[in-house]
Amino acid sequence: MSQHDIPIAFIQSQVEKQDKDGHRTIMKIHGPLVKILCEMNPKYKEFVIDEHSRQALYMHIIKALYVLMISANLFYNNQKNQIWIQVKLI
Repeated sequence: MSQHDIPIAFIQSQVEKQDKDGHRTIMKIHGPLVKILCEMNPKYKEFVIDEHSRQALYMHIIKALYVLMISANLFYNNQKNQIWIQVKLI
C-alpha cells in the first residue's frame, strides 16, 4: 500500500448548491477572520451576527475546503467517477 498527496485535492471538488434534501453547505467563520473578510468586502458586514459576545459570519460554500467533513466525500466521489469513466473506456 502506498500513500500520495494530491495538491489542492479538495479545492478541485465542486460543492452542490443544494443536496438532494435541499440542504446547503454552510461554514461558520468567527474570530479575527470575520474582521479581515469584512475589510476585504464591506458588503459582508450586514451578515455579521453576535454569538456569545463573539462576531460570527455564516457563508454558503461553493468549493470544498479541507476543514469540512463533506470535502473528503466529494473528492472521493469525484475520483471514483473518473476511474469508472476510464475503466469503461478501456
